[in-house]
Amino acid sequence: MTSILKVSTIQNTAGAAPTAADLGLNVTGSVLQVKSFNQTSSVTYSASSAHKILEVSGLVTKAANSKFLFWVNLSHNGYTTNNADLFNLSFTAGYKTGAASSTASDYTGFGGRTGAQAAYEVSGLSGSDTNPFYNTDVPEGQSTTSYGSNYFTLQKCQVFEVSPSVAAGTTINFAVWAHCNGYLVISGSDYFHQSGTNNDYNGMVSTLLVQEIAA
Repeated sequence: MTSILKVSTIQNTAGAAPTAADLGLNVTGSVLQVKSFNQTSSVTYSASSAHKILEVSGLVTKAANSKFLFWVNLSHNGYTTNNADLFNLSFTAGYKTGAASSTASDYTGFGGRTGAQAAYEVSGLSGSDTNPFYNTDVPEGQSTTSYGSNYFTLQKCQVFEVSPSVAAGTTINFAVWAHCNGYLVISGSDYFHQSGTNNDYNGMVSTLLVQEIAA
């Protein structure tokens, strides 16, 4: 015997449209939402142990204890110099619940390399995993006159999984922080720093994308 159930509207107990989980469906491993940020223009940063350079902010969790995939596609300059050892550089991931902040200590680090990278750490990040996911003592670049490193557009790509263990309805922010001993240009080339003007022929969009995954 077959049965047919026809309804025009289904609501959860709060009177809202139900999610798959409300209906008792197994959604483990499913993508619940995606949010991204694109840095489309060149930005230059001075020497500092803590610059927040990319952020997906204001993500409100759909479920409790979700996992998050953190995708980074970061573009930055090469250095026009005969001594790149002066330009130590690192990138570190961090997250914060509640409102976004400009203070590094409000963010919990994650996804770092193992080993001792204290000289490259973003100053003040919280938690036990504050090592950078990328660091270098001698970044890419070369001394040049008219061409070369002035126009380099370099790229760093990483993917992490992080499980902050937060309740449904929690606002959470994910960011990339930088430590640079010299200067840093995001989504542009060294030409932007040297000249103070954009160069439309050299650059790349930097992207941070976060997926919430059902636990």
